[in-house]
Amino acid sequence: MSNGVCRVCGCTDVMPCEVEPNDINPSGTCQWMDDAHTLCSNPRCVANVPLQALLDIVFPRLPHQLNDDRLTDEVCRKLQREVHR
Repeated sequence: MSNGVCRVCGCTDVMPCEVEPNDINPSGTCQWMDDAHTLCSNPRCVANVPLQALLDIVFPRLPHQLNDDRLTDEVCRKLQREVHR
């Protein structure tokens, strides 16, 4: 993976994806999800990344307890409940 290039769609800072504007991102272009700039916020890109990789991006500084399967399952259930609200 190259920094500054989305690992899924290949967009860059110069050529970002067009996404639906909203209150959080009114620009209508994708943003970087990770510090290394290897995943953009386009929902189609995010949907192609395994859940554990997304958790690592969203919660990079959590203790290693996330490697505990029970805790990982609990976090997944909470995320699913939030998505289905």
